[in-house]
Amino acid sequence: MKVVETVRSSLLARVLNSIIDKLSQALESRVSTLIKSIGIPSALKLSRIAKGWGYKSAEEWVGDSGFARFLAILHLNSVSSLSIQGQNP
Repeated sequence: MKVVETVRSSLLARVLNSIIDKLSQALESRVSTLIKSIGIPSALKLSRIAKGWGYKSAEEWVGDSGFARFLAILHLNSVSSLSIQGQNP
């Protein structure tokens, strides 16, 4: 086997790009779905709780896409962890 920095075959480059695109779409769609269904609602809930405790800048959490992504991935990891341990999520 040989490792190269650039692919010289246009056919191989197209095949590799197709594979990479499909993998990216498969991974991104699951995370995107979790961001919408888990991350954003969780950010809203946590923001409300923190504001209730007097933390006024928590209002910005709702619009923070990075925070929503973090919460979604945190949820994904906790569900995966439960599945590995044989528990129902």
